[in-house]
Amino acid sequence: MAAKKKKAKAKKKAKTKAKKSTSASKTLTRKEGTIGHLIIKLLERKNTNEEILEAVVKKFPNCTTTIASVAWHRNKVRQTDKQIPTNRFLKSKKKK
Repeated sequence: MAAKKKKAKAKKKAKTKAKKSTSASKTLTRKEGTIGHLIIKLLERKNTNEEILEAVVKKFPNCTTTIASVAWHRNKVRQTDKQIPTNRFLKSKKKK
């Protein structure tokens, strides 16, 4: 009986892990022409959060996007793509 419960728990954990990984990958496929799509494209070009925000405000002047919004997108994309550097790393690299 205890073995059946353990197997059921293991299956349940596997399902929740699969759900979490698919939700993170959804951030990578934003509709073209949206703010999220622009942010992701600029993240791939290794821009800092401030540079990305400037570009977003330039393209979408009436948007309410903030640095926190850009940071949120960076963290979501980094969950699936570790090639995207952190903002801290980019800032330190540009100072040199």
